Amino acid sequence: MADRGVRPGLQAAVALAFLLPAASGWAEGASSPFAAKTEQMRSELAEQRDELERCLERLETLEASYASACPKDSPATERRRVLARCGVLRDAMSDTLVKYLSYRDQHDFLALASVAKAAKERRRRGEEGAPSGQESIRELAKPRPDAEFISQIREMRDKGAQVFIEDESAFAQAGEACRRRSRRNTLASASAAGVLISACCAWLWVRRRAV
Repeated sequence: MADRGVRPGLQAAVALAFLLPAASGWAEGASSPFAAKTEQMRSELAEQRDELERCLERLETLEASYASACPKDSPATERRRVLARCGVLRDAMSDTLVKYLSYRDQHDFLALASVAKAAKERRRRGEEGAPSGQESIRELAKPRPDAEFISQIREMRDKGAQVFIEDESAFAQAGEACRRRSRRNTLASASAAGVLISACCAWLWVRRRAV
């Protein structure tokens, strides 16, 4: 049981042992393989965001047809298809976002390690006027250039969740309205049948009296 509490620290130490030497070969992470990977996933996120937006727009358009149709009708079939597609896209976008942030953090770690090594080399050579390690780290700590992009992805993810809730509510209300219409129609039919039966009985009674 004690090993389980120690393993995360050991794993981190092993990872640092391997990553720090590797980081020294990259100038502030510029040629890090993580940079290419994050750019690739950023492109994937943008595509997933755009496709999810189109899917949600289609779902919102379908909501307008719920009120005039019952759940068993064609809008319900189309709704299930669109809803499933939107769900898949939202989950895929969320997964890609998690991976993107993970790779980006790794890229930043390597960049910081490279900055620290460069500062150490400058101090060793006694160079003056070059940015210190702390100044370089502060530079890296500035607001990320992709902050707005990540915010847009999260907003689309949250919008998806909200649209799903609103769609479920609209569909449930349409189903209840359909059931009310069905009950009214049934009662109206029963009432009409009662009137017809009464009329027939009255006619037979009159005929019998006439005989």
